[in-house]
Amino acid sequence: MRPRTLWILLLLVAGLGAFVWFVERDLPGSDERAERAKRVLDLEAGEVSAISWTRDGERVALSRAGGAEDPTWSLTEPLAARADDGGVERLLDQLAGLEKRRTLESGEPGELGLDPPRAVLTVATSAGERRLEIGGAIPASDSMVVATGDGAPYYVVANGLWSELARPAGEWRSRDVFPGEPDDVARFALTGEGERVAVARRGDELWLEAPRVDRADEGTVSRFLSALTGLQVEEFVDDPDPAAESFGVEPPSGIVEVVREDGTAWKLELGAPAGGEEGGRWARAEGRVVRVADSLAEDLAREPDGWRSLAWATLAVYEIDAFEVRDADGSVSFVRVSGQWERDGEQVEFNAVSDLLYAITGTKAEALDAGAAVAGEPVLAVTLSPGDDEQLLEVFDSGGDRFPARTSGRETTLWLGGDRVRDIRSKLAAARAAESLAAPAADAEEAAAAVSGALD
Repeated sequence: MRPRTLWILLLLVAGLGAFVWFVERDLPGSDERAERAKRVLDLEAGEVSAISWTRDGERVALSRAGGAEDPTWSLTEPLAARADDGGVERLLDQLAGLEKRRTLESGEPGELGLDPPRAVLTVATSAGERRLEIGGAIPASDSMVVATGDGAPYYVVANGLWSELARPAGEWRSRDVFPGEPDDVARFALTGEGERVAVARRGDELWLEAPRVDRADEGTVSRFLSALTGLQVEEFVDDPDPAAESFGVEPPSGIVEVVREDGTAWKLELGAPAGGEEGGRWARAEGRVVRVADSLAEDLAREPDGWRSLAWATLAVYEIDAFEVRDADGSVSFVRVSGQWERDGEQVEFNAVSDLLYAITGTKAEALDAGAAVAGEPVLAVTLSPGDDEQLLEVFDSGGDRFPARTSGRETTLWLGGDRVRDIRSKLAAARAAESLAAPAADAEEAAAAVSGALD
């Protein structure tokens, strides 16, 4: 065979192989085809955009919003509400995993519980709709009969799906009172018996915006947001008094207003104590009256000052790579280099500097005073410099055992206890006195050189 002919044949074979690979690369293998053949409905849970079924004359319908990776389900019939996403996912898993235990090529629909069926279910996907009729349970077993069309074949399957379809329609509602997570909250306001309190995110920080402007305490805000987003419906009230007076939500005893990161608003109105053995409190959210745990009472009763931060610094130790301290003895700077601390360019003992930094960042005020004035030069000043975001902390002399302090970005005076200021000064003195590590290293090098010379 000529070389040219051989090359042409090789190219044809390679092209044919590439074509076959291209055509069959997305086709299921033999094992996957065998698994799919066992399924009653050949579908994937992520493909489903809507589900509905009719049982005992009642129609239940669920609709999906969002993508397959992050779906949000809504109950659309017989009432409109957010759906229990976890419950819907369990139903989808039941449908996608429904396998044929036996196939009946013939049979009387009436004898199989299919004339009429116990329920008729429809699943909508991008490829079209799938229909499933639920027949009777097989005595003395955990199986039931289903059909996917008019007449045979019929299939014997596990009856776990029926327990999902038999749930009352109202149980498909989400029990999450707030639709989201703490990070979804951009701002919130609380109205209780006292002044209205409003808190908002400013970048990575939390700020009190009403009744006064000041930095908010992150721990207090985080605990409130965890309590709010973790609030669960204990009981739905489907037919409340139109005036809602019996539940105490008109007028409400407390209001929580939220603006989410996407700009949408949400409101929770708290009413009267529910009483009885269950306890809790009546509330109205998204137009519906529900019973919830009384876990927000402390937050609604908290005075505005209880939301303000007592922290002198807002940065954690691990966020700080450089800082400078100034007092009557002068200025000293510390820089973190390759995981070690350098003092004015010389490497020093790590713990001495870290102890100083922990004392600075861990200091909290004993009291806050928005109207207090400070005078004179600071007796102690700290500049924290994480990247481009510099923060200045200053302490002033008051002539007593409490020191007025300021931190950049806040108009409020923080009163620091004398013991905290003395602790910082003590650790600053220790960091200044810490022995430089450069000298021992030099001595070691000289000793090594001397040994090397002796050996030569």
